[in-house]
Amino acid sequence: VAPFLPFMVQSMLQFPPGEQHRIGYYVGVLGASYECGQMIASPCWGALADRAGRRLVLLACLVLNATVMIAFGFSSSFGTALALRLCQGIVNGTSSVRNAYVADITDSTNEAVAFSLFGIVWGAGDVLGPIVGGIFAQPAE
Repeated sequence: VAPFLPFMVQSMLQFPPGEQHRIGYYVGVLGASYECGQMIASPCWGALADRAGRRLVLLACLVLNATVMIAFGFSSSFGTALALRLCQGIVNGTSSVRNAYVADITDSTNEAVAFSLFGIVWGAGDVLGPIVGGIFAQPAE
């Protein structure tokens, strides 16, 4: 989402030419709202996964996250985008459930390797995701 946000904010808020430096602030607010939602809801998703089952909660989080992401993509005002980004953070319980899932299926012989793979894969995604998104953020005209 990050490569698209500056264009989205500019189209929603229509900053005049001398005020475009404010776009970064609003992009940061959208990013922070996602993290706030995740911070609020992650413990709840973990507790629900303990009761209802990890697979069911993980699947529900993925479906809800995709649904809210699509709605976010269609938002036409900054307020709506902000609310949907917060909701996206709230429904994204995959991190806490994923860690619990891996802890359940590993033992002391392979636990360190399993958890270190998260760092490797997450880091690769953090590097490659914005590059790929940046390529498609401003399509050729």
